[in-house]
Amino acid sequence: PKSLLRHPQSVSSLDEFATAGFQTVIVDQAKNAGRSADRIVLCSGKIYFDLDKRRRALDREELPIIRIEQLYPFPEQALKTALSRYAPQARLVWVQEEPENMGAWWYLNQKFTKMFGDCRLSVVARQEAASPATGSATRHREQQEQLLERAFKPCPVEQADSTETG
Repeated sequence: PKSLLRHPQSVSSLDEFATAGFQTVIVDQAKNAGRSADRIVLCSGKIYFDLDKRRRALDREELPIIRIEQLYPFPEQALKTALSRYAPQARLVWVQEEPENMGAWWYLNQKFTKMFGDCRLSVVARQEAASPATGSATRHREQQEQLLERAFKPCPVEQADSTETG
């Protein structure tokens, strides 16, 4: 997206660009994220920058955010390696800007079920819609704010396998 062209966090050094290569999964470098995390936020694309900004504003540095930068072919081993840093019972929350019936949610839900069996993945997304955008900048900002709020809202344990849409 054009909004990230000059974003200070979406840059790489020349050395990284020349030698590091493309990363299919990017593990967030939050200060206190570790094995004690009971929730792991997963995302792809520009929503990461909004999530990171909100996490810092809420002082939730213990909450890891993992970016899946390649959806196909799915980087299963890289993701398993990234998730191994955290508690195995941690809830996985997929956050996407698109409505729930669009974007990567349905594809990832299938992949995670194959990877983990009885999957512990839930989703935070806009309500299902016929269009990927509202057509109103004001409504988009309202929905984005609600989405970020729900991404960090604690959920009761008994709802860990349900979706968080709305």
